[in-house]
Amino acid sequence: MNSPVKKKVLIITYYWPPSGGAGVQRWLKLSKYLPEFGIEPIILTVDENFASYPLLDETLLADVSPDLKVFKTKSFEVLDWYKKIKKTKKVPYGGFASSSQDIGFVEKTMRFVRGNFFIPDARIGWNKHALKEALRLISAEGIETIITTGTPHSTHLIGLKIKQKFPKMHWFADFRDPWTDIFYNDLLMQTALAKKLNAQKEKAVLEQADSILTVGENLIEILLQKSSKISKEKFILLQNGFDPADFQQLPNKIKTDSFKIVYLGTASIDYPFQSILEAIDLLTAAEKLKIKLEIIGSFDFETDQLFEKYGKSFSITKKAYIPHDEVPAQLNSADLLILMIPKTKNDKSITTGKIFEYLAIKKLILGIGPIDGDAAKIIQQTDSGAFFTANDVESMKEFIQANLKGSTATFRGVEQFSRRNQAEALAERIME
Repeated sequence: MNSPVKKKVLIITYYWPPSGGAGVQRWLKLSKYLPEFGIEPIILTVDENFASYPLLDETLLADVSPDLKVFKTKSFEVLDWYKKIKKTKKVPYGGFASSSQDIGFVEKTMRFVRGNFFIPDARIGWNKHALKEALRLISAEGIETIITTGTPHSTHLIGLKIKQKFPKMHWFADFRDPWTDIFYNDLLMQTALAKKLNAQKEKAVLEQADSILTVGENLIEILLQKSSKISKEKFILLQNGFDPADFQQLPNKIKTDSFKIVYLGTASIDYPFQSILEAIDLLTAAEKLKIKLEIIGSFDFETDQLFEKYGKSFSITKKAYIPHDEVPAQLNSADLLILMIPKTKNDKSITTGKIFEYLAIKKLILGIGPIDGDAAKIIQQTDSGAFFTANDVESMKEFIQANLKGSTATFRGVEQFSRRNQAEALAERIME
């Protein structure tokens, strides 16, 4: 008996393995499970030999099915010039706006050029090549549905051109982050004209996309304000999630005489590390307890100085970015996981990808950030821990103290965030 014909969907995404980081995993994992629900995803991405990736993670290639059609194109990357001028091999996060220290003349000039001549972002050099290949694939594969995902939000402009050429095409625009409201735009020294052009592009995408996917309720409210022509019914909440397959066969946690706290992700001046370090310092003095804090990810000079200061009172271990396949075991070694929301504009809308991997491992979570934000709501709804404002150091200390001998968190409803369940829900919307 022949299997039913699957509906073909073209997914246009800049980030794809061997790119690392959280941004790549959303569509990598959804593409893994969509075929179970009648959808044949077809991936259009940038050739890694031409791409500007801040991180690489070859281990993610294991999730790319040999049956998945993946098409890659070359790109013109302005960030290559940045690397040459700065004499660095690293690509900055946020398109020239990632450095908190180096803000001399060259850096200011680069930020101004990026903010005013590459709108909406520095990856727009991929669009010409991607659009050409997308049009070929639409014709060759008989595609009637496309998905564009940002950041980079320049990818949505590919969808906009396709929609204008094929008005009956159903276009899902996936917003993993805000566009004009994204935190680093304030660092790009944009002129009034550049800001206006950027807002016009954002508005055109929001108005002409048939459906808009977002990762949180607060982001929906932000985007709704961009045009009176879009209604809330156009939005589909598709939060980030976790792949249950990544959390199978975990090693047993080794028993020690210390309490281990783990933080995974960026550790920069925008993150309220002072608060949790003070709380742990107070707790160490009060309990005479061995506490080990492990930081896994990237960190800047200012935050490293904090680690040096508090590392005299308790153990602090720093590890660089690790491949994604090593993350579950590292999280499983913890007694408590720290989640931080950076102190930026629209921080209530931030729901980092690691939240869901924290939930998957079912270890108690201490969150720091807006207590009425999307991340805090997820922690509350799943009964997986507690959230505190950055200045509530005493409550953080008391929370850890109350859970030293084990937590009573229930992690209810965590399964709703599995990538397979999310793929099933998305497939239903695609089939409508």
